[in-house]
Amino acid sequence: MKRIHGVPEPLWQKLGLQEKPPADTDSGFAIGDRVIFTNDYGLKFDMDIIGFSESTSFYGRFIHLVRHKQNESGSAWWFPHLPSELKKVAS
Repeated sequence: MKRIHGVPEPLWQKLGLQEKPPADTDSGFAIGDRVIFTNDYGLKFDMDIIGFSESTSFYGRFIHLVRHKQNESGSAWWFPHLPSELKKVAS
């Protein structure tokens, strides 16, 4: 999709990510979902889904995140995550 003057390019596209999860997954997540990521030490992070990897070939990890409400501020996007590490936040 080519950028049209005055219409910003979607973040997932700008970062070279995919808009939809890989076809072989049934994660139930979508771009824009607010989630809580819990790391191996039990620390919780309030995050937003910004896109998906093309496949699950990286140890099953394919969901990319940024800190909640930091999508357009230049916040660094995170290493891909497993669906099991994430919990949707009710909107």
